[in-house]
Amino acid sequence: MKVARLILFILISLKSCSTLEEYANCDFFQSVTATAQFSIVSTGYPRTYFSNTKCRWTAAAPMGYKISLNCHDVRIPTSLNCANDSLSVSPTGRADLSDGKRYCGNAPFQVYSTSNRMIIAHKAGPYSRGGKFQCIVKAVKNDCKCGVRNRGRIGEN
Repeated sequence: MKVARLILFILISLKSCSTLEEYANCDFFQSVTATAQFSIVSTGYPRTYFSNTKCRWTAAAPMGYKISLNCHDVRIPTSLNCANDSLSVSPTGRADLSDGKRYCGNAPFQVYSTSNRMIIAHKAGPYSRGGKFQCIVKAVKNDCKCGVRNRGRIGEN
């Protein structure tokens, strides 16, 4: 049993290392305060990015806040399942983007994190004809009353 756990740990570690190396030249971290916002833009924006581009942004807000990602200028070449070029977003902040959704095309989009952390990654394939994007990241108050039980009855004030 201990050997199986060790093997699992090694495999997870190797996966994490490959993820870190993948974005080694373009990996950013930003603390997002409650009163500020910042932009995420494609390499060379407003010009188009080159093929084989890979960048990742980690956004972290204070406790009690979520991250809002608003991508309003999106021009990423469309492909089946956004397999060639994409902007991937992990709403839980997973570095490997295993829970992420991929976006491509020309439609703006908005995503909210499920906690105070979000990971955004851009990948352009080797045959990419280029594209561009600009997104705004900001912290928004988490108004969720998760775990709080409503003891009132319908019609009571």
